[in-house]
Amino acid sequence: MQLPLPLNKCRDATPKEVEEWREKDFFSKGDFDVMKVFVLFPSLIQLFMLGLMLVIFFINGKTF
Repeated sequence: MQLPLPLNKCRDATPKEVEEWREKDFFSKGDFDVMKVFVLFPSLIQLFMLGLMLVIFFINGKTF
């Protein structure tokens, strides 16, 4: 028998809890460079994956 999930049993946060969350949350605080987080890092990952794909193509071409 599966135990019931405690979903939809939320409570409203107190103003103090909201302020604490705003100060501690990385994205809510806004203390970061948007260009790096949302453009530069994904672009670098994409270029790395493209290079890795080309290396695999090369290895497959030599092997098979």
